[in-house]
This record gives sequence, structure tokens and C-alpha cells, in this order.
Amino acid sequence: MSEGGFGRERRVFGWLGKALCAGLLALGFSAGAFAQLKCQYYEGYLWEWEVMQGGGIQCSDYAWDGTHLNEGFSDQWGPSTQVLGSAGACVFQGKIYCFCLTAEDGGTLWWVAYNPDSDTEYGPTKIATGIGASASQNGAVAAVIHDTIYVLVAGQKGFTSKDGKNFSTWNYTVSANAPQQVLDATTLLPASDDPASILLVYNDAGGALRASVFTPPATASAHDFLLPWPSANPY
Repeated sequence: MSEGGFGRERRVFGWLGKALCAGLLALGFSAGAFAQLKCQYYEGYLWEWEVMQGGGIQCSDYAWDGTHLNEGFSDQWGPSTQVLGSAGACVFQGKIYCFCLTAEDGGTLWWVAYNPDSDTEYGPTKIATGIGASASQNGAVAAVIHDTIYVLVAGQKGFTSKDGKNFSTWNYTVSANAPQQVLDATTLLPASDDPASILLVYNDAGGALRASVFTPPATASAHDFLLPWPSANPY
């Protein structure tokens, strides 16, 4: 099982490679834009989480037959109110998780999950309330590192879980401008002696596209990047 918000391992060489990875991950994002789809590849299928207008999250799987993606499982559940900003996703202990933020109770963070082996749906379950959410400050992202889920939201707030059910506070800090809209996160697994880390991509309050790298359990960012937008063509 690979770790990461996109369900893909990213093996890079040193911090230069991590910076390049940040730029590639940011392709498709623009200042003020949200990622309404999150996907992972797991057990031979592409799993897609889609934020639905009016509330709820739809989970679907697709199999590649060499020519087409053919949809198999598909269902919609989750919070009944509108999700604000991007949703986050990861694979953890045989389940495919999605995390999202809604406005009620001062900002509520939720999780839903699906176990493809047992065909079991979980949630929606609240992680925390009162964490702040609005049209301008929103989003939830997730990554897995050291057998722990890390869920990050705007306002430099975060949560961790080692069992996928019980979450503890893990607030983070960045040395650059603080995240206003979190867009995505992924796990960086370097080929060198660098420690495994989490890459967070976000918009700051000024609309600039940024990325920060964290090496848990440290809560302060180890590196921060201002990403070019529009993204530069690497070829």
C-alpha cells in the first residue's frame, strides 16, 4: 500500500527533488481554485472521491481495460451540507478515507471511508467542530506517514490518528504566509537519507500558490516554497 494524498509514492532525491515535486503536484491548481476530485490507486482500481454540490461525497472505483476506465462501485454519502473547499483522501489500513470541512458549528471536520474488501461504508463521522471554515478559509487534506493519518486544514490546524477512528490535535506552523485554502497533501518518500515527510500545497491569504514540507512529529515546516503560477512547462 502506498502512502500519500494521491495514493502514489513519490521517491525524490533531496530537497531539490522535493521542490520539483511540489511544482508538479500543483499542476491543475490555480489561486483560489479547489480540487473537487481526489483519487487513489489501490488494489488494481482507481478510486475517486467527488465533492457534490449541495452536500455529500461520492465514491467511485474504475478499472482500466487497456482502452477505457470502467466504473464499478459508486455511492454517495457524507455530511448533508455543502463541503467547503477541497477534500482530502488517503488509503489507511485497508480503507479508503475522505476528509472534508463544512460550515456548521463554527467549522466541522468530517471523515468517511470505504472498505472494498468487505463492501462496508463508514461515516460520516465528526472529528472536530469550531475549527473555523468559510468561503475564504477552507479545505481539508490528508497524508499517511509512520502508520499515522495526518489531516491538515486552514488556519494551521491539524489532526492525527493511528487507528483511523480516534483523532488527536496536531496543529502545525509554516514560516511563510499561513494557509488560507489548503489544496492537497502527499507523502514524500526520499531515496536518500532524508526523512519521510509531508508536502502540503495551499493558497495563502493573498492568493499565492505555496507548498510547505513537514517531517512529523515536528509541527513546524522544514521548508517552504512559493510556487509559480501559471505553472511552468518542464519540457
